[in-house]
Amino acid sequence: TTPEDTELMIEQLVAAAEALSNRVWGSLIVVQRAGGLDEYASTGTRLEAQLSQDLLMTVFHPGSELHDGAVLVRGRMAIAAHVMLPLSDALGPQDHVGTRHRAGLGITEESDAIAVMTSEESGGISFAADGRLERHLTADQLRRRLETAFRAQTRGAALQNLPAWISRR
Repeated sequence: TTPEDTELMIEQLVAAAEALSNRVWGSLIVVQRAGGLDEYASTGTRLEAQLSQDLLMTVFHPGSELHDGAVLVRGRMAIAAHVMLPLSDALGPQDHVGTRHRAGLGITEESDAIAVMTSEESGGISFAADGRLERHLTADQLRRRLETAFRAQTRGAALQNLPAWISRR
């Protein structure tokens, strides 16, 4: 994935999360980093579609057959929708979160993926990475979390594209 692909993916995710939040539509979007998510993708409906705010709004529309479960994203592609994920046991009843948030946190406990959720009860935006959940984020805060989560990946890709004489130093 190129840095440009990552930047476009982040913009689409932030725009979709903000729009879903404003409509108070629940969503769960899981973005692959280095590790594969094929075993989870096989539990859902294959999309293999260009990632866009419109696509995510259509999938998570409350009347959609695909709105339950997660959308898996790899780079600029939405790989699958209606995907079932492992649920985290780390959250108790006092945390007041539903299945989407437990699944979003759960996938980050089992893989290096990140998850973005919107609550169908409050419209709140949440972010999970490395087994940690952050709730009630603004769109700008979400953008910063995503940029941080993918910074090492984009930096690594940029370093791979350096001429050989530079990278040998």
